[in-house]
Amino acid sequence: MGYNDLAVFPRAERMVWLQVDAGRSGSDQVRFGDYGILMAGDQDETPYPGSANLRYTDTTTWLVKRGFSRKKAASDDYARLSAELVELDVWRGANHCEGCGFLAERARAGRGGNPTQYRRAGFIHHFTSVAEELSPAA
Repeated sequence: MGYNDLAVFPRAERMVWLQVDAGRSGSDQVRFGDYGILMAGDQDETPYPGSANLRYTDTTTWLVKRGFSRKKAASDDYARLSAELVELDVWRGANHCEGCGFLAERARAGRGGNPTQYRRAGFIHHFTSVAEELSPAA
């Protein structure tokens, strides 16, 4: 994935779990475990300056929006990515969760932020989405 790219990855773990859960019988419970939006070992230990990036969960996919290199990007690159995200079909709306509210506010105001804030917003959105998907009422 290059700078200023958009990538969509299938949520394979969820799809397999749905198949296994649908095929179960009796009272056996099949629990769902998920990776979240961060790969194991995916910390800020990278040898390159990295780039602004947003990770957003859709029902069947992971969406990753990567900005420009931090060396070249404007300080509001996260805000630009947020503004692009809220225009996509997968966007659930500012009222979906606290994470979506944060992203919508940053997109509206054109204010950037730091990687920790955006990672937090992505986690909140992801776990809210998974909880909704697993809810018996869903």
